[in-house]
Amino acid sequence: MSILGRVPGTDKWKPLSENPDAEEAVPGVLIVRIRENLDFANTTQLKERLRRLELYGMALHHPADLPHRQQAAVLVFHMADVETCDASATQIFLELVQTYRGRGVTLYFVHLCDQPMRMFTKAGISEILGEEAFQASIGTVIQRIEGVDMAR
Repeated sequence: MSILGRVPGTDKWKPLSENPDAEEAVPGVLIVRIRENLDFANTTQLKERLRRLELYGMALHHPADLPHRQQAAVLVFHMADVETCDASATQIFLELVQTYRGRGVTLYFVHLCDQPMRMFTKAGISEILGEEAFQASIGTVIQRIEGVDMAR
């Protein structure tokens, strides 16, 4: 799992840890790329890993450290590499959706493959979030976010 940032002057999004030029484009927006199929074996720690990314970014930190980042107002999951998602992983995502929505965080999923989408629909995630939460690209999400901000 990695945080994505925009490469300046482009519409390309790359992992911050692998691209020193990439930068987070919109304050309060956390874009996380998941790079593996999701199952019971690798989602056990997903909530904690995600929370650490949200509060500390990719940097190493001690558990007693104060957060380095503000809490996310918008969380975007880039899921292009996730071809399968089992029932256990889907349950974890349902819990994540409920937790983040309870905190008032807006959630988006981009590049979601067919099988995980079917699992999300079966679990009720799609109904909870609504179809606008499932977008084709990060750029589309950023346009939606900036459009909402400009309308305020």
